[in-house]
Amino acid sequence: MTIDRSGRNKYPTGVNIGQSLVTDRGMVREHNEDAVGHSEEIGLYILGDGMGGAQAGRLRAGPWCRKFWIFAEFELKKAGDGKAITDAQYLNILTEAFQKANHSIYDLSQKDRTKRGMGTTAVAVWVRNGKAYMTHVGDSRIYLLRGKKLHQLTEDHSRVNEMVKQGVITAEQARYHPARNVITRAIGTQDSIKMDTLVKDIQEGDTFLLCSDGLSNKVDPDVIEMALLQAGVEEQKARHLVDLANEAGGEDNISVVLVRCGGVEAVTAVEPGKMKWTAADIKVFPIFKEMIDPVINEMVNISEIKISKAGETIIKEGDTEDALYVIVKGGAKVVKLVDPERGIQKEMAELYPGDFFGEMSLVDKKPRSASVVAKYDSTLFRLTSKAFNQFLKQNPEHAVSLLFGIMRTMSRRMRSMDEEIVRVFRDRGKSAKDVQELQEILSAVFCRVMTDKDTVPPI
Repeated sequence: MTIDRSGRNKYPTGVNIGQSLVTDRGMVREHNEDAVGHSEEIGLYILGDGMGGAQAGRLRAGPWCRKFWIFAEFELKKAGDGKAITDAQYLNILTEAFQKANHSIYDLSQKDRTKRGMGTTAVAVWVRNGKAYMTHVGDSRIYLLRGKKLHQLTEDHSRVNEMVKQGVITAEQARYHPARNVITRAIGTQDSIKMDTLVKDIQEGDTFLLCSDGLSNKVDPDVIEMALLQAGVEEQKARHLVDLANEAGGEDNISVVLVRCGGVEAVTAVEPGKMKWTAADIKVFPIFKEMIDPVINEMVNISEIKISKAGETIIKEGDTEDALYVIVKGGAKVVKLVDPERGIQKEMAELYPGDFFGEMSLVDKKPRSASVVAKYDSTLFRLTSKAFNQFLKQNPEHAVSLLFGIMRTMSRRMRSMDEEIVRVFRDRGKSAKDVQELQEILSAVFCRVMTDKDTVPPI
């Protein structure tokens, strides 16, 4: 994963800005063809998702981004000399930079047959004088979180979006349609391109999200909205969005650019008992998705709210506390004692809103295998095994839907771990036969764990 740490600037953008840029290979692809970039000096943010034709092979979006900067920075800095120019002139600066970079890539593909058909999607946000100037080509997106509502600002230039507008398929069907990756516009595929532009007046607290389809195809907008509404810095939220896409399969590269305009909201401490859950607070999380609102409200009534300060141990390795936890706000890290004599711990994973832990304690009393420590000030949903058993007796069908949500997430985690182990094994130069044997071993382990039977072929 490549990360530009969150930062803040006070350059001539008209507003204070906090930003985070993250690009990740995902769980399946061998290479990352996405690219992200930003210039704090001029308040410009871009993202591209590379593609290739039959002869082009893989194309990273990076070369286009670099060419875009060559043209854009000169033009944009030239516009910052104090002259009053119109919105249309600002947009023209962006589109001209897009066109020049596009022509450069297209010209290269015409001179080299092996590069024909290559291209990239592109989205750009330029924050200037209290406004956001935006340009986009392809199916990468720009969202705006304003207040507590997420808005999609761009329209996908894709085959399935055209089918949706024509009424041939629904928006939900488009997410799984075989042609969902076919785009109708891209940088570098033609000598001249048509692009969409937009201008927005910026309000205090606005957050712009630029993302590739590796995120938008895997994570529902309501889940993205909930993730962005959590307390925390931009880096934490960007990493969490990438994690959500990877947990949903991570078949594509995933890139996220977050641009927050204005001051960061203060995180207000909330005492237990002073706050009450609603179905809307937790229904967006994967493990509760199979449950209807009345049932979620019943579960809310038997659950607890836990507030943990940054650095506080939520559960301790070796303890037998019996409760399921779901992170609603903040974040935590999983740590394991690797050297008991010297007290040395190793961080194993990071947890963000929607992630859960302690699920096995609902069905057994074994000691915790690792500790979980709050990384930020956090709010957690806590359900004890005693309360769950009571809920199970009164609502067996609905309790099973919760267990199904837990099992589905655990299954996805195990398969992702399987794929990652195989990738590391292959990257270390192991033979195809060794990789195949490892996959057979992991499959046997997976089946044994999921079925809890000894009839699985021996490992």
